[in-house]
Amino acid sequence: LGAVPMQAVGGVRYVKTDLTAEGFSQTQGMFAPVEEDNSYDDWLPSLNVTFEVQPDLLVRGAFAKVMRRPDFGQLSPAILANQDSTFATRGNPRLEPFRATQYDVSVEKYWGDGNLLSAALFYKDVASFFDETEICLNSPSLVAVSNANRRDELCFLDGRGGNPSRDPAVTPDSQIGIPTQTQINGDSGSIKGFELGYQQAFTFLPGAFSGLGISTNYTYSDSEDPNGRPLEDISKHTFNVTGY
Repeated sequence: LGAVPMQAVGGVRYVKTDLTAEGFSQTQGMFAPVEEDNSYDDWLPSLNVTFEVQPDLLVRGAFAKVMRRPDFGQLSPAILANQDSTFATRGNPRLEPFRATQYDVSVEKYWGDGNLLSAALFYKDVASFFDETEICLNSPSLVAVSNANRRDELCFLDGRGGNPSRDPAVTPDSQIGIPTQTQINGDSGSIKGFELGYQQAFTFLPGAFSGLGISTNYTYSDSEDPNGRPLEDISKHTFNVTGY
């Protein structure tokens, strides 16, 4: 680029996912098989560019779209009902994967024999967050064996409020579902921050000690889900110190 040497690597990846999730519905000690299908497509472009500002000073930039599928437990269609068949939990085979568009810029200064000082900025625009929610599950087999004395804890499939009647002649079972906790895809969020790195070989030490060295890095991550809460499993401060 002008007088600055540059390297660029770009490409695109196509991912097609076909999913069949199988499990069992459990209520009052009985099990019944359940199965659900899902499919989706992803185009994932990426670009990495490196500028050799000086032979020992590099500036890198990167852009990529990425995806990560939900865990197996999150996709399980298995339904676990309480003893009275008035409440249940299950996974959601219809969950879409995490999808993110991420950007990175870094500066790397090299010197001596394997020494490095680096600084990087990153930003990730994350879509398809997973949110806990409660749905009214259409499960006639569970409704049929639900505790008649706790029928008011069930829900209406059409979303209306109020308590289902205990008299099936007044409120047919076909209109009633089981309150069920599951996960759905939520809105977008973000992860942004910076990383600092330092690596030094102690070649100035005498004899066998000249083979010693140290590698350290520190990362600050500021994450936010659609509700303004920090994301799970992402520490705000992370550091590593390694001697070799």
